[in-house]
Amino acid sequence: MTYHAPTVSVDFALSVLPPHHITEKSMIKILRHLKRSGDIVDTRWKGFETDPAKVDKHEDKVFAPLPNVVSAITSACSKIIPSLGKETVILSNPAKTPSSARFNTSKPDGNMHLVGMPCQELVQKVAPRQEVKERWEDTAVTLEYKKSDDEASVVDNNRKILWSLYHMLRNDPSRRFVIGITIENAQTRIWFCSRSMIFVSEQFNFIAEYKTFVKIISSLSFAPETDLGWDPTIKRVDVTHDGQCIYQIQVHENGSSDSKSYITNEVIFNVDAGTIERPATRIFKVQEIGSDNRPIGVDFFLTDTWVDEDRTPEGDLIGSMLKKILTEEGREAAAAAQRYFQTIVQHGDVKIEGRVDHTLHVVMRGQSIPSDSDSYTLVNPPVPLSDEAWQQAGLILSGRLHDHRVGVELNKQPRVHRRTVSKEVGRSLHTVHNFVHIFGGLRDAVEALHVMYKCGYVHRDVGTANILYVPGQGGILVGLECANTSQGPWARRHDSQLSAPYFLPLEVALRGYIYWTKSSRKDTIPPFHSNPLHDLEAILWISIWMFVMHVPPDHAASTDYNIHAQMGVYDDLFPHSVSSTGEFVMGRRLNAFIDPNIWTEVLHPDFQPLADIIAELVMTLVDRHKRAETGVMVDESAFEGIHSIFIKALAKVAKAAPVGDMKFIEADLLLRHQKKPQTKTKETVTSEAQLDYNAWDVEDDDDDDDEDDEGQATQGNDDEGADANDEGT
Repeated sequence: MTYHAPTVSVDFALSVLPPHHITEKSMIKILRHLKRSGDIVDTRWKGFETDPAKVDKHEDKVFAPLPNVVSAITSACSKIIPSLGKETVILSNPAKTPSSARFNTSKPDGNMHLVGMPCQELVQKVAPRQEVKERWEDTAVTLEYKKSDDEASVVDNNRKILWSLYHMLRNDPSRRFVIGITIENAQTRIWFCSRSMIFVSEQFNFIAEYKTFVKIISSLSFAPETDLGWDPTIKRVDVTHDGQCIYQIQVHENGSSDSKSYITNEVIFNVDAGTIERPATRIFKVQEIGSDNRPIGVDFFLTDTWVDEDRTPEGDLIGSMLKKILTEEGREAAAAAQRYFQTIVQHGDVKIEGRVDHTLHVVMRGQSIPSDSDSYTLVNPPVPLSDEAWQQAGLILSGRLHDHRVGVELNKQPRVHRRTVSKEVGRSLHTVHNFVHIFGGLRDAVEALHVMYKCGYVHRDVGTANILYVPGQGGILVGLECANTSQGPWARRHDSQLSAPYFLPLEVALRGYIYWTKSSRKDTIPPFHSNPLHDLEAILWISIWMFVMHVPPDHAASTDYNIHAQMGVYDDLFPHSVSSTGEFVMGRRLNAFIDPNIWTEVLHPDFQPLADIIAELVMTLVDRHKRAETGVMVDESAFEGIHSIFIKALAKVAKAAPVGDMKFIEADLLLRHQKKPQTKTKETVTSEAQLDYNAWDVEDDDDDDDEDDEGQATQGNDDEGADANDEGT
């Protein structure tokens, strides 16, 4: 699939880069100094008397003078303006891979890193005998260069710079935006990537247009860390012996000047932290830091995310729903509803030097991309699509199915940086392998969806990452900031779903109704909007995924079971990539809804009775879709009673599920998609008490009466490294 980013002028790019404090008068003096010192010779940089493409040497040797050029620029700037404080230096070492907290094997051609390399300094304190290596966490700007400016060189540079920008964002939670530079022969571009967009500058010749190059290097060399994309509210305070960073994170309370600081103990979720098309959510287990700068009290759950600027904060949304339940149904009902959501301790927008961290107003310094900007083709998507951790989270799916989320332009509307601290410390559902806990958690998630339905909301982002299993409590639903309220149709602005593609409802993937029947020729099908049935369909896709991705620990002992047949169904329903959304949705996936035997019959015999219960839910949901999609408007009566049907059925599955952890089938076969062996995921919870789901009031019959009452309820930087898994800090 081809992606595009806007092309902007070099002057526009400079307006977004760190503020340039060198006046035109000082610039004249700097250029004069560079000429007198012999660093500019006959309007060209020393060492680049001939264009790189014309030099008969390896590109590493051709561009070896580049660090000297950068050093000459910074020295001249410091001599003319002594008050400048140098923050970065350039290091060109294309033969070595910088270290990082997350697995990566790429070798950038050059990096501008922070003076003193503060992260490496921390590492040296922990492991003083360790070799001193450059670290990605200290990298301010990454560079790629090629001798030639032919198409193949441009494409290769683009792929590599996109990988490096992606890795910088995913590797370090304190990065808000990242900057890169590519050079082909002498043609140079600036790359800028934030949490809502990518832009690329027009080309300029860094040799002939030396004044422009001086402006860029001086901007990047003397800027404070905040202007280079680091977040001052996240401080790296320690590094573990295995190279993982420990952070101190500041959380502001909305509507107040108060803030508290927390120290990270563990990473719970971070697999989508690098991509700009998702909210870049990271979840940490943390403790509050006391006045003596030491951790105090119990563990909390801290969520760091970027959401569309007009989204209601999750804490506010939960509060408004509970208030409505309290008013209409009483205190007991409100307390019961609270059980299925986070108990918010603190939440607020991130403040950068007193301003809300906003991708347009702060990150882009208020500069909107010009409407007449051309598009620059990005040959490969800027995320790895063969990543084991993404596979486990259900986040992999390349191809046209992504169109509904990112389109062809890698640009989103402006986003706001937010943090939430809650009491419940849980695990993302895709890291849980106990069916009692999985389906109990799904049952609880439907309880939460029922509360949202009663309060007039559709979640629209139901996936394993947004359902947490809390030991001793059960499931809770998170990620509510993508929810839509019901005003007329079940929607308002931004009617797109961010949920992991594997769990995407069929109609949401197509952005159109599948089951609609018109009562007369004059009837027209209304515009598509997400509704409560789509949230429940995502629950079903999670259930199916859980079945086809697991086997009993002793599955090999079964003579009437073929694991390869199960894997074939997995590949059909949850493929690595698709070439056509229509073929995928209206073919394989719709067929699995029309005929659930397609996937139930290949499962291990121990799973088939449980899967049959989910298959019945599938047929019930299809009937409700058909009932809703009749006439000229969506018939909302089709939503009534459906949540209680799901709650009872999922409780029945949890009650009958085998005890203990099932085996994740990926460990046997799915690694064939991986380029390199991956490390095992660190368990975020080492022991769990099995919940007593037998206490639920579950009918043993197969009653699915629609009138049931509602219950309470590619090529990269040499060889691109893929993310090993959710690492601990």
